[in-house]
Amino acid sequence: MDSLNGYAESCWHSLLRLRAAIKDFTEPIVFSSLRFGANTAVCINSILAPEKDSITAIVVIDEEKADINSKNADAIFVLKDLIEVTEGETDDLTEQINRLIKIYVPYCFAPLYARRQKKAFAVSHLAQSLDSRIATLSGDSKWISSPDNLTHVHRMRALCDGVLIGGRTFQRDHPQLTVRRVQGRNPLRILIGSEISPSDGLLDASPDPVIVIGKSQKIDLPDVEYIEMTYKDGLIPTTDILEELYRRGVYSVFIEGGSITSSLFLKENNVDVIQLYISPMMIGEGVDSFLLPPVETIADAYSFKTWRYVLQDEGVLFIGAIAPIG
Repeated sequence: MDSLNGYAESCWHSLLRLRAAIKDFTEPIVFSSLRFGANTAVCINSILAPEKDSITAIVVIDEEKADINSKNADAIFVLKDLIEVTEGETDDLTEQINRLIKIYVPYCFAPLYARRQKKAFAVSHLAQSLDSRIATLSGDSKWISSPDNLTHVHRMRALCDGVLIGGRTFQRDHPQLTVRRVQGRNPLRILIGSEISPSDGLLDASPDPVIVIGKSQKIDLPDVEYIEMTYKDGLIPTTDILEELYRRGVYSVFIEGGSITSSLFLKENNVDVIQLYISPMMIGEGVDSFLLPPVETIADAYSFKTWRYVLQDEGVLFIGAIAPIG
């Protein structure tokens, strides 16, 4: 469960406020400031006045345009290339606060990238073994992840507008797709190519709405909306999905699998960031993390503009911003 306390808990609340504020703020954003501690608050293109018993941090989007008076801040962070967060002097910030800001600030600004692309910003997350398996042949995957990574998944759900899975993952894992391990609101739950029955735990887990993308079912269920989309070669183009979600106000989507769905988005150049938790275990034959076509040369392999590694319990989380294909 979430183990934040004091300033770190207030920092997380500031990040949730920042995410909501940026989605509603349609003007150009140069920087924003967060105050956490005594009175948690967020400003965009304005520096919050420091208060007693509080910490003020500034997140800079455009270094060249930002006129920052560092005396008003305890720390200044710079966001670059979707996931890279560089930092200045942060001696007054604990390791826990630095970790929260450096990992989760980028996703607060997802609406910026969504508006540029005119489609939802997509983050794909998988937990795999050292030999690149996300489940055994029987479908068991329960303990590949770790407590720290599970908490991370719930933070990502809280920061994204929607969480998306494919039909096979839904039928195999029966996930709730809600925020439970941290404070935050539930994302819109999105299923691709699946059928829902009144007895599914997904509906019992939360009264929040569910969207099913694919062919409409005959069963009319409350709080379930069906979006019929055109199939091409037996599949729905992922660009169409992300554009439709964007039109509905879903500016960021967290893709939680499985391998077929994640690989389809990746093959069609529709994953902005990959998060891959690597657990120190080897499963042997099982379900592969990615199902991608072979490349002729190493130069043709998928690559990343920026990347970083974050220790989580006994494993490591790789976070990489995908470089455009070609």
